[in-house]
Amino acid sequence: MPRTSPRRALVVDVRPAVAGVVLLALAACGAAARGSGDVAPPSTPTATVAPTPEPGASALVLTSPDVDARGAVPDWGVGAVGTYCSGPNRSPSLDWAGGPAGTRSYALTMTNTVAPSHVSWVVTGIPADAAHLDQAEGGHLTTGVVGTSLAGAGQYVGPCRGGVDYTLTLYALDTPVAGTARTDLDELGALVEGHVLATATLVIRRPGR
Repeated sequence: MPRTSPRRALVVDVRPAVAGVVLLALAACGAAARGSGDVAPPSTPTATVAPTPEPGASALVLTSPDVDARGAVPDWGVGAVGTYCSGPNRSPSLDWAGGPAGTRSYALTMTNTVAPSHVSWVVTGIPADAAHLDQAEGGHLTTGVVGTSLAGAGQYVGPCRGGVDYTLTLYALDTPVAGTARTDLDELGALVEGHVLATATLVIRRPGR
């Protein structure tokens, strides 16, 4: 979902402030992940905080041609995890624009506020000149490195539960960041600390529910 368009104003380096808020959100999600061993959501929803672009910051925008007006993925995008859902688990194609000057790489996550410990996707090592990710069976991308999700190392889990918003967050970074299949949300937080130039989000949902 696009952020508020930037207006030209006093030039201020907003990277430390933006990165700090992003890292607080990543740390909150990662800490919850260490304490959860199943896929049932916690009884008390926990909200994460996304950074708000400041005047003068880049208007990074993340979109997908595969989702409808309400953000629902097609049937092929339903996730597969345990006994909760058994869809085709194909990740949607993604497009972005407005990457700020100085971007050296991108990273991507997918989480939800109902069960923040259940991380659906962690991707590092997306090249700075990339502006698109293709659909991928099981989220196994040909661009970037897929890290650890609730399904394990190198795995993706598409939208599973009905009535839940899944938030894709794209991070523009001022340094090349490439993790491994075992890079989880906590490690990503450490890798991007002090390097986040801008973020963009896109909310997607399970179809028909």
